[in-house]
Amino acid sequence: MTEKSLSEAVILLQRQELAPETREIVEEAARLLAEERESEARALIEKAEALAALHHSAKAAAEEAPRQVEATAAPSLQAIVSPIAARLTEGFTSLLTGVLEDIHSYAGSQIQAAGQHFQQHIDELDAAICDLVVVGERLQEQAGEHQTRLAALQESDQEQTEAIHSVIRV
Repeated sequence: MTEKSLSEAVILLQRQELAPETREIVEEAARLLAEERESEARALIEKAEALAALHHSAKAAAEEAPRQVEATAAPSLQAIVSPIAARLTEGFTSLLTGVLEDIHSYAGSQIQAAGQHFQQHIDELDAAICDLVVVGERLQEQAGEHQTRLAALQESDQEQTEAIHSVIRV
């Protein structure tokens, strides 16, 4: 039942001739509906409708009993259970639909948040990889410079060794 149909159900019940206990339930449901407590109001409306159906079917059976030879004062079990079962089914279906919609919405927001977190993490990893590439290039340059210096030092060492050998031979 939607909020509009809940309001309509309350109005219809208020217009009916109801037992005092049933009328109190309807008034409580109207109050809860005004406070936007729909699930509690729905339960009370369903209870009031079931009581009203029970009252009306019992009243109709009592009025029809004198006219029928084999009439009974109690309504049939099917007449009592059928409207209650229909209302319960409608209420549970509406409630479950709302719960499933809430779960779907929550799961969607959680998936989106996780996706954003992973994207941020991927961006950070990309930045770290770029930094590593720059560091690797600098290390390659420094290694080349060290090899050039090493070669120059080895050549200088060779020249000094040759110079020392030439002085010693003289």
